[in-house]
Amino acid sequence: MRWNDPGLVWNETTSNATAIMLPVDKIWTPGLVLDNAIDITVQPYKNDVLVLSNGNVDHAVVLFISASCDINLFTYPFVEGDCPVAINGWNQSNCGLILSISQNISMSGTAQSGEWLTENVKTNYFKFQNRTYLSVTLSINPFSAVVTLILPSVLIMLADLVSFALPVQGGERNNLKVTLVLSFTMFLVILNDHLSSGISCSPLIRK
Repeated sequence: MRWNDPGLVWNETTSNATAIMLPVDKIWTPGLVLDNAIDITVQPYKNDVLVLSNGNVDHAVVLFISASCDINLFTYPFVEGDCPVAINGWNQSNCGLILSISQNISMSGTAQSGEWLTENVKTNYFKFQNRTYLSVTLSINPFSAVVTLILPSVLIMLADLVSFALPVQGGERNNLKVTLVLSFTMFLVILNDHLSSGISCSPLIRK
């Protein structure tokens, strides 16, 4: 973060120093507000901040954010949606803090092995609420869902179709049918424990 603090300006004619390092807990730092955050942890990247003679302050922070997003899962497992991360100042009025997010945004660590993948991050401006937010494009890795959800369902249905070729008199067909029904029931019970209940208060992306 970079901002200007008029109270930290000094005259370079009386001092040869053009920049100094100050402890971060000894000066004022801007407060950040995340509109749709569930949990947020702010940590300074370094314990000192760089202050220039004209009052410009250079400070780095690390944000650990859990945000609330509405993503449509109707096309699961081929799901892609945008998650807004609204990082704003503590006051959006004319006399308060107005946050300006840089347009030059890059991702790091894009190779992810989890279910959700981060495809793109860009800066958007919502004029109606005077909000600038980061739009994070998320998608689901379909490999895990295909192997654990779609493939078992297809195999059970194929086994059910093959069972019609068995003779009726020997009882093998009935035994196989009962086994398939129990397998599919156990599969639905396990699947119900892993998926969310679908109510508006339950998170779709769990820790």
